This record gives sequence, C-alpha cells and structure tokens, in this order.
Amino acid sequence: MRCLEAKFQQATTMGLCMAALCVAASSWAGDVTMDVTATVAPSLTETVTTDMSFGSIDLNPAGDTIVIDASSGAATPASSGAASVVTGGTSGLVTVAANTNFTINVVYEADNVVALTEPVSGDIVYLNSIDQYSEGGTVNGGVVHAAGVDSLISVGGSVQFLTGAESGVYSGSMTITLNYL
Repeated sequence: MRCLEAKFQQATTMGLCMAALCVAASSWAGDVTMDVTATVAPSLTETVTTDMSFGSIDLNPAGDTIVIDASSGAATPASSGAASVVTGGTSGLVTVAANTNFTINVVYEADNVVALTEPVSGDIVYLNSIDQYSEGGTVNGGVVHAAGVDSLISVGGSVQFLTGAESGVYSGSMTITLNYL
C-alpha cells in the first residue's frame, strides 16, 4: 500500500509540475511606458471694474437708439440728428490679471438676449451689437495679455427705445465668457 501511495504522490507531483509548465509556457509578460502630465493653470483674477451704464436719457418722443462704443466709453445717440440727449453713461470694464502671457477671446451675448426691464411698466429693451462695440470679441480678434500687466476689456453695445417708451430705470445683466488661449 505504501508503494502504491508513493507512486500516487509521485504521479500527482509530476502532474502538478506539468500543469505549471503548461501555464508558464502559455503566459507572456511585457512592459509599457506611459507619459503622465499635470498642467497647473495660471492664477487669474477676473473683475468687473465698472458696470455698463447708458446714463440718463432725455429720450426723443419718436424713440432712438443709444450706443456705447467701448473705444470712446460714453453713451451717445446713434445718429447726430437724433433729438435724444444723453448725460453720463460709460462703457463697462472687465479687468484680467495674471502672471503669464496668453490671448483672451471674449464671447459676448448675442443680439436680443440681454433684456433690460423697467420694473414698474414691465417695458423691455434689448442690448445689441455688444461684440461690435466692445473689445476682444470675435469682431476684434481678442485681447493679448502680457504677464504681470492688467488687461482692460471695455464693453459697449446699443439699446433701441421705441416710440412711447416708458420712463424709468431699465436694468438687466449679461454673461461675458473669457476664453484663454
């Protein structure tokens, strides 16, 4: 019986060794190299330095379009023959500070999106031509930012008041998207 047991153990051991050789013969190993990166974005500070204001408007009874051209900053009637008189008013101003060089592509709201509402009457006018009268938008090719120097982005646009527009304070807000390239 011992002889039989010894042969069984020998056969079992041999079988296990053969199984291990078969597994080892069909296994492969390989190494790969993977690049790992981490990008730390520059520290940015974005601030609305001045809100846009169309000032006080003595509106022509027939209506008028009032424009803020960011290059001049003041609010003015769109045509020199308009009877509206604008006092005050200024373009909006966004300040961007960072310690690296890049280009800022400014994306403004589309026409007829930014509603300015007079709360008592509920009258609404829309801010239009923002990209045309502002800096850094697609019309103007962006703003080049130099490291350590604040970039100033002036924001303008136009509003059209129709005949019979109610007096009061028309207000609203807009989103300005700054894409850093």
